[in-house]
Amino acid sequence: MAMVKIGKTYYSGPPKDVYLICGNAVRDGETFDAKGKDLGKVTVAAQEHEDGNTLFVRLCGWRGKAKDVAAVRKMDCVLAVGALSKSEYNEKTYYDLDVDFIAISGVKRGGAAQDFSAPAGFDEIEELGDGELPF
Repeated sequence: MAMVKIGKTYYSGPPKDVYLICGNAVRDGETFDAKGKDLGKVTVAAQEHEDGNTLFVRLCGWRGKAKDVAAVRKMDCVLAVGALSKSEYNEKTYYDLDVDFIAISGVKRGGAAQDFSAPAGFDEIEELGDGELPF
């Protein structure tokens, strides 16, 4: 899990810090209708501190990114880049990242063992005993 400042954005308003965040989703992503605009949200455990506390960041995807953010499932590893903002509510600090880029690395669900046999239409390749390549 990581959270790294990579620069600033000057898009629409005052400059905001841009961060790269990598972490595991703590729940499934969701979509909302926010005043006529699509919004996707998911919370990621972005950084663990030495004292054992974890920093959680809510990823917010607007318009075209809403579906990408909502596609995240619990325990998926997420890499995201965007402008980070923080707010305070009831004496707690909350972090939101407006997603500009997101990549999701899902985990295999269901617990079934993965089948490594040859797909239909392909023949199994026999191992060569002498270590030589067949061409």
